Amino acid sequence: MDKPRTKFADSIGRSPPFAVCGAVASQSALDGREVRVFPSAAGTTADVSFGETGMNAVNVLSAGPLGTLLATDGSRAQPVARWGHDLMEKGRTGRLLSLDPTTQRVTEIASGLAFAFGACQAGAEILVSESWRHR
Repeated sequence: MDKPRTKFADSIGRSPPFAVCGAVASQSALDGREVRVFPSAAGTTADVSFGETGMNAVNVLSAGPLGTLLATDGSRAQPVARWGHDLMEKGRTGRLLSLDPTTQRVTEIASGLAFAFGACQAGAEILVSESWRHR
């Protein structure tokens, strides 16, 4: 039986690599508009790049079901660097995405979120944080 490959992913952010449910993700400055999946932490060439899907403010990645990645796109109206503008506008354009590195498919799971900022697979459910709704 083959061992699952550990993948490394980049989006926008400020933290070093971290392990989540057997996957490893690290975040770097891609301005919240692109996610890259690498074969290893030392990799310089991405296996898969997600960037032509209208991503605008991707701020957190986490492991999803069956080898997918969950990504929160905080706002479709404001880029990640202008999060304060989204707050003052009481923005509700955030969304939760599922990224499948195998098929390179992006699926929108939820939309209309008040600055989505993080998601976690919890059994059969996915929990997502909405910053402007304080939940």
